[in-house]
Amino acid sequence: MLIRPSASNHRRRMDSCIVGLLGCQAFQFNSHGMIHSTKHMSRLKLSGVLRRRILRMSGAQDDSFYLTPTLSRIQNEIKMRQITDSCAVKPQLSFSSTTHNSILVDGLAMSQSGLEPSHNTRHAPMVYHENYSFDNWPSTHTFPMDKFRQTAYSLLHDPGTINGYTDNNDANEPLVLSSNHFYKPLSFKEFPKSFLSPPICPHFLKSFLSASLSREECRVIGFREQTCRPEVIERTVLEVAGTVLTAQLAMKYGLASHLAGGTHHAESARGKGFTILNDLAVVARLMTWKEGEDADIDYADLKLIRGFYRGNDGGIDRVLVVDCDVHQGDGTATFHSMTSSLHNKLFTLDIHAESNYPHPKEKCTYDVPLPDNCDDQNYLSALSKSLSKAIQEIEPQLILYNAGVDPYHYDKLGRLSLSWEGLQQRDSYVINKCIDEGIPVAVVVGGGYDVDVRQLGKRHALVHRHKEAFFNASTDDALQNIHSREALIERLQKLHRESVVSRDSRIQRLLYGIHNASLAVIEAITAWNRCKQQEWYRRKTIELHTSNLNLAAADDHRSVDISLHRCQRCPFNVFLWNGENYMKKMLSDLDFVGEIPEALNYLGPTTLFHRNPFLIPLGVDHLVLFNRDEDHQNSSDAKKLLKMPWKDVNIQRVQQASFILLLDEFHREPDVASSRAIARINEGVTPSPCRDALQTTKLYPPKLHVEDFSSLTTLLDPPATCVIAVCCASLILHSVSGDIMRKLLFLTKQIALQIFRQPISTLIDNARSFNPLQKIDQKIVLIVYPFMMHEKMSVDRMVDIPEPIVLLSSWLRNLLAREYDSGSASSRSLNVDKVFSDLDADCHRRCAKAAIISKRQDVVIDDASKSESQSRNASVQTEENICEEMNNEQSIDNSQIIFDSPFASSKELVPFPVAITADLTEGSQIVTLNGKMEVAVNLEHGNILRFCNPYESSDWEIITPPYYDSDERIKLGLAAFYDHSRILTQERRTRDDAIYRLCYPYKKDIRRTSSPDTAFTDNPLDRHDVASDRRASNRSHVHVKEARIWKLIREDEDTRPSWRREFDDGLVPWIEDYAGSSKFIKHFSVRISYEMIEKSCRDSPYPQCVHQHRVNFFEHVSLTKVIEEAFHVVCRWHPKGNLVDNVKWAKLSRKMKFMSNMKNAKHEIDMAFVRHNQDRKLDPDRFHAILEDIATMQYPAMPIDIALQKVVWESLVMLPDVNTMMWAEAKAMAIQTEAKRVCAQIRIASSIRKQQQRSRYLMRKRAALIIEKNGRRLVARSFVANLAKARNDDERYKLQTQCSVRIQTYWRRYFWRWRFLEHQERRIQEERQKIATIRAKLREKRKRVAESIVYRDIIRIDSIIAAVTISFHDDSAFEEEVFMIIKVYVPATKETFSFRLEEKAIRECLENALSNPGRLSWNEMLDINALKELPKRLMLRVVRERPIFLFSRRNIVEKGTLLKKVAILAADDIFILSVFRSPHDMVFVTYQPRTCQQMRTKLSYSKLSDWLRESSPPSGCLSSQSDSIHKQEGMLDLLKPERQNELLNWLVKRVLIRKHPDDANVMQLLLLFEAEEERVIKLVIKVQSQWRRLRSQRHAKRLSLVQYEKIFNREYNTYAYRNVVTDERQWDKPRLLGNDDLSNPVDEWREEVTEEGYKYYVNYGTGQSSWLSQEDAARLVQRKFRSKHESDLIGSKIEFADIVKAMNFIHGARTKYEENPEKLANMVNYAMLRHCIDLDFDAAKPIYEKAIKQSPNHPLISRVYGIFLLASCQPSQSISFQTATRLFHEANVSDPHQTMIRSAAEIYFRWAVLGNAKNPLALLNYALLHQCIYREFDRAEKIYRATLALDPMNQFVTDNYKLFLHERYPGGAYASAGPPFSVIRRSEVVEERPEWAEWSKRVDRMCPKSGFEEFWYNKFTKATQFKEPDWTQVWETRVKRSSIVSRKTTNWIEYHDPRLQTNFFMNNSTKQFTCAPCK
Repeated sequence: MLIRPSASNHRRRMDSCIVGLLGCQAFQFNSHGMIHSTKHMSRLKLSGVLRRRILRMSGAQDDSFYLTPTLSRIQNEIKMRQITDSCAVKPQLSFSSTTHNSILVDGLAMSQSGLEPSHNTRHAPMVYHENYSFDNWPSTHTFPMDKFRQTAYSLLHDPGTINGYTDNNDANEPLVLSSNHFYKPLSFKEFPKSFLSPPICPHFLKSFLSASLSREECRVIGFREQTCRPEVIERTVLEVAGTVLTAQLAMKYGLASHLAGGTHHAESARGKGFTILNDLAVVARLMTWKEGEDADIDYADLKLIRGFYRGNDGGIDRVLVVDCDVHQGDGTATFHSMTSSLHNKLFTLDIHAESNYPHPKEKCTYDVPLPDNCDDQNYLSALSKSLSKAIQEIEPQLILYNAGVDPYHYDKLGRLSLSWEGLQQRDSYVINKCIDEGIPVAVVVGGGYDVDVRQLGKRHALVHRHKEAFFNASTDDALQNIHSREALIERLQKLHRESVVSRDSRIQRLLYGIHNASLAVIEAITAWNRCKQQEWYRRKTIELHTSNLNLAAADDHRSVDISLHRCQRCPFNVFLWNGENYMKKMLSDLDFVGEIPEALNYLGPTTLFHRNPFLIPLGVDHLVLFNRDEDHQNSSDAKKLLKMPWKDVNIQRVQQASFILLLDEFHREPDVASSRAIARINEGVTPSPCRDALQTTKLYPPKLHVEDFSSLTTLLDPPATCVIAVCCASLILHSVSGDIMRKLLFLTKQIALQIFRQPISTLIDNARSFNPLQKIDQKIVLIVYPFMMHEKMSVDRMVDIPEPIVLLSSWLRNLLAREYDSGSASSRSLNVDKVFSDLDADCHRRCAKAAIISKRQDVVIDDASKSESQSRNASVQTEENICEEMNNEQSIDNSQIIFDSPFASSKELVPFPVAITADLTEGSQIVTLNGKMEVAVNLEHGNILRFCNPYESSDWEIITPPYYDSDERIKLGLAAFYDHSRILTQERRTRDDAIYRLCYPYKKDIRRTSSPDTAFTDNPLDRHDVASDRRASNRSHVHVKEARIWKLIREDEDTRPSWRREFDDGLVPWIEDYAGSSKFIKHFSVRISYEMIEKSCRDSPYPQCVHQHRVNFFEHVSLTKVIEEAFHVVCRWHPKGNLVDNVKWAKLSRKMKFMSNMKNAKHEIDMAFVRHNQDRKLDPDRFHAILEDIATMQYPAMPIDIALQKVVWESLVMLPDVNTMMWAEAKAMAIQTEAKRVCAQIRIASSIRKQQQRSRYLMRKRAALIIEKNGRRLVARSFVANLAKARNDDERYKLQTQCSVRIQTYWRRYFWRWRFLEHQERRIQEERQKIATIRAKLREKRKRVAESIVYRDIIRIDSIIAAVTISFHDDSAFEEEVFMIIKVYVPATKETFSFRLEEKAIRECLENALSNPGRLSWNEMLDINALKELPKRLMLRVVRERPIFLFSRRNIVEKGTLLKKVAILAADDIFILSVFRSPHDMVFVTYQPRTCQQMRTKLSYSKLSDWLRESSPPSGCLSSQSDSIHKQEGMLDLLKPERQNELLNWLVKRVLIRKHPDDANVMQLLLLFEAEEERVIKLVIKVQSQWRRLRSQRHAKRLSLVQYEKIFNREYNTYAYRNVVTDERQWDKPRLLGNDDLSNPVDEWREEVTEEGYKYYVNYGTGQSSWLSQEDAARLVQRKFRSKHESDLIGSKIEFADIVKAMNFIHGARTKYEENPEKLANMVNYAMLRHCIDLDFDAAKPIYEKAIKQSPNHPLISRVYGIFLLASCQPSQSISFQTATRLFHEANVSDPHQTMIRSAAEIYFRWAVLGNAKNPLALLNYALLHQCIYREFDRAEKIYRATLALDPMNQFVTDNYKLFLHERYPGGAYASAGPPFSVIRRSEVVEERPEWAEWSKRVDRMCPKSGFEEFWYNKFTKATQFKEPDWTQVWETRVKRSSIVSRKTTNWIEYHDPRLQTNFFMNNSTKQFTCAPCK
C-alpha cells in the first residue's frame, strides 16, 4: 500500500525536535502537561499529543522519564532549529506567560485531548463535555436536555457491539473504556467569541450572551424563560465549540463524532426550534476562511484564526451538510443565500418529512421531502440517490453529517417510520460512502425526542458505534514519527559535515533521539499493520459467509476470530515512504554513524551500524534470538548489553521492534533473510537444511502435515516432549475448544494428554493462518511458558524426537520469549516437573512393555488393541479429578461430559419431536411441561432431550421422569443445570450477520457431513455441545416459554419418511402468502379473510389441537398431481424439454434410488424404460406407467395404487420443486378445511346467539309492557303531587334567587372591601418594614456613635450657647493611643470645633481640676463629674463677630481678681458665691459645701453693658443713695470702678441657682438674663414648630390633591377615592384635603395593570372596566357587524354535520357520475357541481342540456337550468330570460313549495359561497337563487351589491344586475310597489308638506325606465311606492299613535304626534285634518 506523506505543520516538527532532544535529565509531567525539571526547577509547556508520544517513545510506565539536556539548552536548540514555513502555523510553545493564542493545541480548539486513533482501534475520535446536560431542567419540557448525558452513559457502560461485531474480545465490555477517552472542547470562557461572528449576527450574539433576549425571541427558540439561564448560555457555546473541534478532528483523522450539535434551525439573527446558534454554519465559516476576509477583525483574533487547524493543506473551499434529521434544516439553508458570506461555500442536502416542522420550508441545495410513515427501504433508496448525486456534483472537501434519530418510528416529534436497523443502515451507508470517496466526515447527533431519555441516548449512540478501517489515524501517526526521525538524521548529518567545536553532547543527544524515534516508527507501523489486518479479517469473514463455507462457531465471540480462516494467512503489509519500504531503509540509513568519531567514542567501537537502527551493541539479528534467562546472563550478548550507552534502554521493547524488522524482511526476501540469520548465529558453520528450517520457524510456525503426527497418534503413551509441544501449540494457536480454554488454570498430565489426542487437523489449519502480529492471551502465555522453557524442551536435548516436533518447539520457545512478561510471573509453574516425570514414566512403561511383548512374540493384534482400549479407559476415569482441580468448587460431574462422549452406542441418534412444549429457566434442573401426561409419559429416565432447536441445542439427560407437582403441573428433572447460551449464540450470529441470513435462510445446512479434516473422529460432540455447569456463565438467567422438545432416538428406530423428518426438524419454512391481503373465503354465508385462517393453520407443536395443519394434508395431495409435477420438474432439467429422455430418467432413478432393496435394480429400471419409452423419451402418461411398473416390482404384494403411492412418497416428494408444491397444496387444503370449520362454527354460534337474543327480546318486551302499564299508573298518581311540588319549587326558587342576589351583593361588597383592606394592610406592612429597616440602621449607627460618647452638655460662654460632646476612643487593639475628642457645636453659626486630647493631656487637665496629683484610673477620669471639668477649659474669642472656641491646655486656675465672696441661699441649700474679675469678663463660681460641687459661669463686659442698658435702675440704689445722683448717671455708671460694690450687689441679686431641667439631681448656675434668654428661646421654638406644622399640612394637602383622584362606583352610584400611587381605595375623603374636594373624574378610558401583570382598561368617570382596549373593542364590533352582514347575505352559520353532509354529497356526485354518467340524478348533481362549485359553465352546459332533454318538466332541473341560463349570459339575453322565466313558472306549478331545490340550494349554491366567498360567480349564482326562486328581491340586491364591490367589471354580474333592476319596475318580472332601496340614496327630495307627515316626494334622475322618475318615500318605514299614498289611511294611523292635547271647540280636536313631535287638528264631525291651528 502506497502512503503519500502529508505536510506536517510547524508545531509537529517542533514536537519532533523536542522528542529527539530528550535525554537523561530527570523530568516529570505535572497535571497541566508541563515538564517539571527536578534540577533546574523550570517548566516547558508541551501539548497532550507530544506528552503521550514522549511517554510512548521512552517506554516509561508512568509520567516520569529522563531528559539529557537542561531546559535552557532545549530552548536554545528550539530557537536554533525553528522552521520558517509560510504555510505552517507559528509555533505555539510558550515558555512564559500564556498568550491568547495558547488556547489552540496544535491548532485544535480543545481543552483536553482524548484517545488518539493511533492507540485506539475501537472507535473514532469522540467529542463530549459534561456541561452539555445539566440538572433542574423542567421534566415536562419537550426538549430532552439530559439526552447528551445519556448518550455518553450508553457509550461508557453498554456493551461495545458495533455493526454486528464485538469491538474486542469481551462482548460485555463497553465501547468507550473511560471518560478520559473523549476529546473535550474549549470551555465557555476560553472559546473565542470571534469564531462565532460572523456568521452569527453580532447584535443577536451579544443579546444572547448577555441574557437580554426579548420574550418573543425566547418563545420562538422554544426554551422560553429557560433561554436566559447561565447553564443554557454556557452549553450552547460549548455545543458550537464541540462541533468545531469535531470538524478539526475529522480533517485530521478522516472521521470524528460529536455527542451533541446539529443546531440546524438557528439562523444568523435569531434562533428557533430549540436551537440558538447554528454550529454547522460556524464550522463552515471557520473551515473555509481565507486570508483577507473579515478586514475589520481584531489583530488578536486574526492571529488566532490564522492558527486554526484546517487540515494539512491549510483550508478547504466547499462544505456539504448531509442533514438526515426528520425536520428540515431551514436555518442552515439560509446561510447559502447570495447575501451570505458562505455563498458557494456551504451546501446542504436535506432529507426530511415533508409535512413536519418548519412551515414554510427554505430552499436547500438538495431537498429530499419524504411522505409520512416512510419505511426503511424507501428512505435508504432516496438517501443513496441524493447523496451520490450531491457528492458527484459538489465534490465537497468536508461533510458535516447531522445524524438525527427523530426519523425513528417511535419518536415523539417524527413522522417517519424508520426502524432501529434502518437507523444503523443509514449511518453505515453515509459514513462508508464518505470514507470510500476519501472525504472527511464530522458527525453530530441532531434531533431526537422521547419520554424515555435512556432509550433516546442509546439511539443517539448508534452513529458513534460505527466502525470502519480508518487507517488515516495510524498512517498519520507513523508519518509523524518518520518525519521526526528523518529530521534528527538530517541534523546529525549536517552536524557531521560541519566542523563545530564541542559537539559531543549534541551528538549524544541526537543519537539518543534517533534511538527513541526508531522505536516509535516501528511501533506506529506495527499499529498501522494491525489495523490493515483487522480489516482483512473482517472482509475475509464476509467472503467466507458469501461462499457458503461451513465455519466452526466458537463460544467466545470476538470481532476477528482467526480460527474461521483456516489455511489462509493474513498478509503482511509494507509501509511505503517516498516509494520505498521504510523498514528496509531503516536497516541501512544509519551506516554513516560509524564515520563519526564522537559516536564511536560514545557507543563503542564494537557497535554495528548496519542493520542496527537502535544504535546499541547488538544488531537486530542477535536481539531476536537473545535469551534473557539466568543461564545466558554470562553470554557475550549479555556482556555487550551491559555496555549500553543509555541506562533506560528497554531491551524487551527493542527486541520486539527487531522482530518486526525481521518479519518485514522475511516477507520481502524470505530466503535471504533465513541465510543471513543462519550465518550470523552460527558464525561460520555451514547452514544445513534442518538449521535453515529451524531459523525460519522463529517467525512463523513450521509447515505441519497430518502424516508427521501419524506415528505419534498410534502411541498409547507418547514422549513427554511431544505431548507438551503439541499441547502448548494447540493452546497458543487456539485449537482447543472454548470450554477448556475458559476453565483452564494450569496444565496437568490428563489435560495435556486429552489435548494431545484431539484431531490434529485444527492445529495444522491454525498454524498455516498464524499471524505474528496478533497478540496472544497472556493467561495462556503464563500457563504455557514454564513448560516450553523447561530444560527438556530445549532443541539440543531433543533426541530421537520427530523433526516436526523439534521445529514446533523451537518456534514456540522463540515466540514465548518475545511474549512473556517477566513481571507477571506466577506460581502456576510449580507442577511442571511433576507433569514431565509422570509423562516420562508412562512412556518408559510403554517402552518396557513393548520390549517384553516383542521378545515373547505371542501377542496378537486383538490383545494389543484391547490393552490400548483399557489404557484409554483408565485415563478417562481419572478426568473427574481433573475438572475438580480446574473448577475447585464444581460438585456436579460435568468433566466426563466435557472430555468424553455421553453416547454409548455407535449408532447415530436423531432428534424425534415430542408433542408437548417446555418452560425452561436457565440455571435450573426442573423443566415444566405444557401438554398432556399421556404424551409426557413417553419421556423416561435416561432419555436425551434437546430444546428449541434439534441441531443447535445441547443434549440434556432426564434423571427424573415426568410427574405432577403441587400445582398439578407436569415437570421433569434434568441431569445438569440448563444453559441457554448456545441457542443465544446461534440466534445472535444469525440475527447480526445479514450475509448468513441470505445464505442460510431456513438453516438447511445444520446437518453437515463430516469434512475431511474431521473424518477420523465420530464423536457426536464435534457437532453439538453438551450441558455445562451453570456457574460457567456470568449472564443473567434466561426464561424460555413454550420451547419445543426433541427426544434423541436411534436412527434405525425412526420410521418417519424423509419429508416428515424435514418438517419435524423445522426445515420447511412457513411463508405467509396472505399477509396484508384483502382476499376472503365464504362458506355458509360467512365471509372470513384468508389472512386470519392462515394464522390459525400455522404449524403447532400440539398435533391434537382443533386447528388444521398442513402436515395433516401432505399425504392427501393428489397422486396424479404429484407425478405430473415431478414430470415437469424433470423436464426442466438441463437441457430443458417437454419430454423425459433416457439421460434425465437415469439421473432421476439414481437420485431417487428406486428399488434400492432389490438386486439388479438398475437393470429392472432400464428395462422398464425400454418397455414404456417412445423414441427414447417419456411423455406424462408413459412417465406415470413406468412409475407404476417400478411400484409393482418394488412392492409386489401391495395393490398397485398403494404401491405407487408408497414409491412416490418415499422418493419423488423430496424433489425440491415437488416438495414445495406439495407443501403449498397441503397448506391450501388445510386453509380450506379450516375455513369451513371456522365458518360453520361462526354460523352455529350466530344461530345460537339469534335464539338467545330472540328469547331475551321477548322476555324484555313482556317486561316493558308491564313496566309501561305500571309506569302510567304511577305517573297519573304523582301528577297532582308534582304540580304542587312544582308550585312550591317555584316559590322556593324565587326566594332562593332573591337571597342569592342579596348574598352575592353582600359578598362582593365584603370581598372587595376585604381585598382593599388586605392590600392596604400589606402596603402598610411593607412601609413599616422599610421604616423599621431604616430605623434599625440608624439605631445601629447612633448606637455606635453613642457608645463612644461619654459626656454631653450645653454651655454658655459670653452669651454664646454651644453644645459640647466628648467621645472616648480606645484603639489600643489597633496599636493606637487612647484619646478623646471634644466637639463644640455653635447653633448661631452652625459651626463645630473639634479638639483631640491624648491620654497625657487628659490626665493633666483632670488631675489639676480634681486636685488629685496622683494617677487617676480611667474609671475615675470617665466619671461624669470629672468630665465636666474639661468644658471649663474652653475659651471664646470673637473675631470679626464670629465666635471661635479654643481649648486651653494650661492649668485651670481662675484668672483675675476675687471681688467678692458671699454665701447665698438657693434651692433650700447654701452656696458660696465667688466673683472674679478679669480684663475681659467676670466669673461667677459657686461652691456647695454639702456636696463639694462647684459651678461656674462667665459674663463678658460687653454683655454686661447690654444687660445694664436693658435693665431698669436698681431699686436698692435709690434707697441707699440720693435719687438725683442715680437718675443722672444712669445704670451705666455702675461700670465705674468706684461703683464696683453696687455693681457686685446688683449682680449677686441676679445670680440664679436652680435644679437642671433635664436632671433634678444636678444644680445649674446661671444669671438672670440667661434664664430670660432660655425662656425666649423655648417660646421661639414653640412658635417655629407651630409654623412648620402649618406648612407641612399645606404641603400634604397639595400632595393629596395630586396623589388621590375620584372614581365612580356603579354599584352604589357614588364616588370613592383612589390613591394613584398605592391603588388603595376608600369611601371617605382624605383628611388632609380638609374642606376642599377633588374634581369629578373625566369620562375617558385608561390602561391599568393587575398585580399579576395583566393589562385591563377602566373608565373611572363611568365606573366601567374591560379587558379589551378601544382598538380591540372596535375590532370586535366590526367583526360582529361583518358577521351580521354575512348572515344577512349568506344566512345562518352552517353546522359541522351540514359540512360533512355537503362534502360527502359533492364527493359522491363526482364518483357516481364517473361510474354511471347516463343516470339522470348523477347528471343533474354533476352539472350543479360543475356549475356552482367548479364554476365551469362550459362543462356544465352540455350536461344541463342533456338532463333537460331527458326530463324537461322536472322542477329541480328546470330551476337550476334557468339559473344557469341567466348566470352564464347565454347569447340573446332576452331569449334566455324568457326561457328561464318559463322554466321557473313551470317548476312553481309542479313544486309550489320549492321542496326539491332546498337541499340543492344548501349543498351547492350556499356551500359554493361559504367555500369561496370572494368569487363573483359564486355570489352571482346565490343572488339569482334568491331573485328567481325565493323571490327575496331585497336580499338579492344586497348580494348583487356585494358582488359588484368585489369585481365591478365582471360582465356576468353587471348584465344580470341591470336586468334585475330593469325588471323591478312595474311591468317587469320582479315588479314591486316602489323602486329598490338603492335608488333612495341617489334620489332627491322634490316636495315635503306637514300634511304628508313622514311621506315625501322624491325624484330619481338616473331612472333607467321613463315614467317612473318620481316616487313616494316613508322615512320611518323605509317604504317606497310609485302611487300616491292613501291619505285617509295615513291620518288614521297618525290618530292611533297620537294623544289628544285639547279640545278647543266642539268639533276640532288637537292631537300630538310623538313620532314627528308635531300637533295636528281633526274635525270630529267632518273628519277633516289640518296642521294649521283652527280658529
